[in-house]
Amino acid sequence: ICAVLIDHTKYPRISESFSEKIKNNGWTEGVEFKGNHIFSSSKGDKEVPIDTRIELAKDLLEVNVSNQNARLKAVFAWNKEGDTKENHLYLIGDALNKLMPGNPQKKDGKNLCIVFTDHNSKVSSSEKLRNCVSEALEKRNYSLVKGEVVELQSSYHHVGLCYADLLAYLCQWTCTTKNVREAQMSLFEEARISSNDEKKAETTREMLEIVKDIKIVSCT
Repeated sequence: ICAVLIDHTKYPRISESFSEKIKNNGWTEGVEFKGNHIFSSSKGDKEVPIDTRIELAKDLLEVNVSNQNARLKAVFAWNKEGDTKENHLYLIGDALNKLMPGNPQKKDGKNLCIVFTDHNSKVSSSEKLRNCVSEALEKRNYSLVKGEVVELQSSYHHVGLCYADLLAYLCQWTCTTKNVREAQMSLFEEARISSNDEKKAETTREMLEIVKDIKIVSCT
């Protein structure tokens, strides 16, 4: 599970830069860009070659870099407990707990938080999801606006979800398959990439290094 935190004061700049990078790399506006599209030219905008997709991913991650600090923060929480509803909820709660800074000022609503999630059939639109998120935020002294989690279908225009998906793919590759060459290569869907696999592995590591503030936590 990847959770991304974007302060409302920084969102306009991130959103504007995201759209600019997409257009500058020739990606068709409105076509979703996901992590598993980086190394597969058969997904997303099929007119964009893999080398350009790699540069686009790097450009999008560099939007996070500012002169003094990161514009967004992220946590990738993972374990080996399986793809179950209970484990998804556990990881969501843990990711939020690790992501949110503690004891925000209540003045001017600085303790209010809106949470958006991508559609996930295991946890979407469930009371357990709302309770899980609310409890995690309350532990850090935040309040969930309207007491609801906003579920969105991932799309080109949902910048926060796009970043969460991109970082989740890269972190998944790094965490769950490290040192297992066959498993790492299975994430590259086009056979021809196998001749360049060491370069691709290094490219993935380079992408993660661009992000200034991301925590990868193993949850037991």
